[in-house]
Amino acid sequence: MELVHETVGPFHCAAGLQVREGTFSAIGEATESISSGLALFVAERAPAIEELFSNVGAADEEELIVHAATGSAEVGNLNLDTEVSSNIDISFRWSSEAGFGTDLRVQILQSDDLFGVCSQ
Repeated sequence: MELVHETVGPFHCAAGLQVREGTFSAIGEATESISSGLALFVAERAPAIEELFSNVGAADEEELIVHAATGSAEVGNLNLDTEVSSNIDISFRWSSEAGFGTDLRVQILQSDDLFGVCSQ
């Protein structure tokens, strides 16, 4: 098994939130024609400026600034924290000497605290 790539690091964004990400992937070869791989990803995303500050402080609907292209008004939330996403990628590859082959890949995504999802 061969370690292909690994990165880990804390990063800071303009809103003062610390954002982390990490990647680990490995590839193993059972034979010259059969290989498999595993990749794990964890990442955080800080809210964009619009998600934090759009129309903050508007007292009522008449004060909202409407987006010209969509006709909608975004309302920011100064209390947003980072989004966290975890991913697993499992792959299997088979190839023949004649040049034929196939790839099978399974990806699993789990994400918490998506900014675009509203809960009441």
